Amino acid sequence: MEQRANALIHSSSPYLLQHAHNPVDWHPWGEEALALAREENKLLFVSIGYSACHWCHVMEEESFQDPQVGDLLRRWFVSIKVDREERPDVDHHFMQRLLALNGNGGWPMSLFLTPDLHMLYAGTYFPPQARHGLPSFKDILFTLGNQWHQHPDWTTRQALALHEELRQALNTPRPSKVVDFAKVVDRVATFWQQRMDPKYGGFGDHSKFPQPVILLFLQRYAREQGRVELQRQLAMTLEHMAAGGLRDQLAGCFHRYTVDRYWHLPHFEIMLTDNALLARTYLEAWQTSQNLLHATVVEGILRDVQQRFLLPDLCFASSLDADSEGEEGKYYSWNKEEIFSLLGPQAGKNWCQYWLNQEVKLESGEGLVRWMADLDGKEFIQHWSAFEESRKTLYHHRSQRVAPALDDKVITSWNGMMISAFARAAAVMDRPDWLATARAAMESLLVHNMHNQRLIHSRRGDRVQSAVFLEDYAFVILALLDLYQVDFSPQDLQRAVGLAREMVERFQGEEGEPFYQTPIHEPSSLPAACILEDDALPSGQSGAILSLLRLAALTGDASFAANGERILQGLSGYLAERGGAAVALLEAVDYLPGNGIHMVITGVREDGTFRQMLQKIRHAMLPGLSLLWQSPCPNRPSPAISVCQGTTCLPTAQGLAEVEVLLKKLLQKKEKVVS
Repeated sequence: MEQRANALIHSSSPYLLQHAHNPVDWHPWGEEALALAREENKLLFVSIGYSACHWCHVMEEESFQDPQVGDLLRRWFVSIKVDREERPDVDHHFMQRLLALNGNGGWPMSLFLTPDLHMLYAGTYFPPQARHGLPSFKDILFTLGNQWHQHPDWTTRQALALHEELRQALNTPRPSKVVDFAKVVDRVATFWQQRMDPKYGGFGDHSKFPQPVILLFLQRYAREQGRVELQRQLAMTLEHMAAGGLRDQLAGCFHRYTVDRYWHLPHFEIMLTDNALLARTYLEAWQTSQNLLHATVVEGILRDVQQRFLLPDLCFASSLDADSEGEEGKYYSWNKEEIFSLLGPQAGKNWCQYWLNQEVKLESGEGLVRWMADLDGKEFIQHWSAFEESRKTLYHHRSQRVAPALDDKVITSWNGMMISAFARAAAVMDRPDWLATARAAMESLLVHNMHNQRLIHSRRGDRVQSAVFLEDYAFVILALLDLYQVDFSPQDLQRAVGLAREMVERFQGEEGEPFYQTPIHEPSSLPAACILEDDALPSGQSGAILSLLRLAALTGDASFAANGERILQGLSGYLAERGGAAVALLEAVDYLPGNGIHMVITGVREDGTFRQMLQKIRHAMLPGLSLLWQSPCPNRPSPAISVCQGTTCLPTAQGLAEVEVLLKKLLQKKEKVVS
């Protein structure tokens, strides 16, 4: 018998709707639920997760579908369910406190709070019965609820003491001294290079996240500084990631992370953001290496996104679930019998030899697809082509299975990141179809992800959520600038300027001060946060500063340049001490007025020589590049390229030979150092 619906039934989030018929009396995050806790003098239980989260589903099945759990929660708690993707402010606020309390975090996040939002107890997944050192969820509910009921004053004092302890732990002063950015960049690069796995690439020696924000930073650094050993480590990392179980070898996108050091067994959720950033990571690697493997990976990601994430309104969905038919990874699993029946004896034997991993098995006992031979990038890409027909056959068969659920809400900032990936790849690889995808998504986003003519954070179908965050503005502005660099449409710059002025007005207190995550003039039940650190994504702060400096370079607006430069200079002391946690901020250093490359290409865009010159520029990896186009004038040679690097302007280049000489100068390494 189906449970009656709770208050989540009116939500736009697929994750919240998954809990709308639990026997728990769930409420969405908001003043109504918080006021109810104060009015009834009940504790708050706040559960934070997201649609693609495997352990979120496990906890729902084990506990939130249990009527006894529902009764316990109803008796002593007001229960709130939060989609972390819809409310990154709520997620960040409590995750920082959970990390300070326990030293680790994750999802589902389980928080037990007083009506005044002071933390009593917190953790992640709790089982229905005590096991593996974790207490029973029911025992926690009973203990805390009974404690609050019998000893409210003592419990309140305990919560206030913990609140003060966490406040002091999180209130780290930010150094204000101005530090040389070159030294900061060196220090941060050394910090992360020392943490790379020397044998399998990536970071750490247990579970492996791809961490594209860090890879992008290290790639730029290694290229600019001529760090040959770091370049080798990065190339090895990209090869292992591309060939391993982390990547869906039949479709192209990457899973969230692997549970082992070797990139073998993934946690199967697929996130739009990971793949937007990884597409850019492999694209920039290809610009440096011209390695076909890198180009193949970019094409695979973007093709897969078009096929599985592109919605009817031409925006992008958020994620694919880790589970299907109640089992994690079932959609992606194979056995020999199935492969032989589909491919035939010889092709099946070859496929199993090179691609079927039966050493690392799922709960079902079946294997996964990954490259099984010794890793050699050239050999891998040769076999990739040789097995194309087998791969298509298996992909077609797999598409008939019950697919993982698609979280089809449209998150503005995430769409901005993916539009940037398509636009950058369209420019570098000369793919008009990718540009068309990016442009269609942007047009839809700027129509549908709006409320009262301003950006909102997310929507599902025509149901919008009116909250908005700094990252929404920052990454849409950057996407508009990336689109402009493809076909030089002035409308892109006009829109970007308008959004940048709104961003400054809504999220910045004083010019030259860092931005806040939430609009500064709008009421909130949580204190406004100024977030500098990256998590799996670049911080909204980094995107906001970068967008100001890039806009200044493309428009000549000195106010944007002054604002962005003052913020970044003010953060230099912080970056000198803690830059390893905020590497995305360092991309903006390349666009500081004295560092950037300002390039103007003049010519008729349909002219063959013009197009060849433009493509040579785009194939080059030039951090800090701002590229503008001008139509030819009677007294100016065409096609031609004029460049100013920092405070120095170079002679105008005409013709392909001169362009190659110019690019060689620009690509010269700052240091001839082998680390």
